[in-house]
Amino acid sequence: MKRLMVISFHIVCVALVASAQIPGQIGVFADAGGTDCNIVDNGSIVQVHFVHFDHSGATGSQFMLDLGATGWTWLGDNWGLPTVIGTSIAGVSLGYGACMTAPTYLGTTNFFGTAVPPCTHIWVVPDPASLSGNIEVVDCASTVSYAPAFAGLVNCGPCGVKPPDNLLPAEGAAGVGLNPTVSWSWEEPTGCLEGIGYTQFTVYLGTDPGNLTQAGFVLTDTQVTVGPLQPFTLYYWQVKVVDEFWNCPGSNVAYSAVQSFTTEGVVPADQSTWGRIKSLYR
Repeated sequence: MKRLMVISFHIVCVALVASAQIPGQIGVFADAGGTDCNIVDNGSIVQVHFVHFDHSGATGSQFMLDLGATGWTWLGDNWGLPTVIGTSIAGVSLGYGACMTAPTYLGTTNFFGTAVPPCTHIWVVPDPASLSGNIEVVDCASTVSYAPAFAGLVNCGPCGVKPPDNLLPAEGAAGVGLNPTVSWSWEEPTGCLEGIGYTQFTVYLGTDPGNLTQAGFVLTDTQVTVGPLQPFTLYYWQVKVVDEFWNCPGSNVAYSAVQSFTTEGVVPADQSTWGRIKSLYR
């Protein structure tokens, strides 16, 4: 109750002078730098790092860690901040002690793990003691604003860009048009926040799988028309994706597998059996 009274009084006072600000987000990571978004639980000690990132200047925050279905046993927090009221798993209010720039490292909490299934979610959510019902951030002008919830992932693997897949025309397709629209599927990286910029796709194509050249380029879309192509010709193709994002390890570039298709049309004379025979007697 004491913590609720302290936080409530603070909210009432600063809400009257609210101004534009960027609250950012409170994220959970596997490292103190906020670069590794995959928290690993192998059934022993799990350490979760809290980082306040993408804000325009902050002096405090109030939130809670929701463990979801992990079944973890809490072992304690280690904040290293001048003002700490509460705990991460019951609700905590943090005073940074000064106007801090982003990213701001807040501290850690430790658990005994249970080797949870792949891609298990944990969340940074509002502190139950918050009268506003939001994750709260205090900026350098003592103004309170609200940050969105943050979903973390446990045992999810590398967070780099996934390669495009489900390429069409399918592998070995025949009778493909001379100006085909090729397409593919692609999934956003999991467990990481998207950054500034576009997702870029480049299609490479050619008759030699070891020497493909750029045949198409598109932003965000997952299809592009290529051609004109030669009739009755075996082509090889591949899709490259480049994606920019924050707080993710791994490469931001990935390539699909190389696939092939054959275009439609009449067999050229020099490729027919009779044409090859005739060429021997020229």
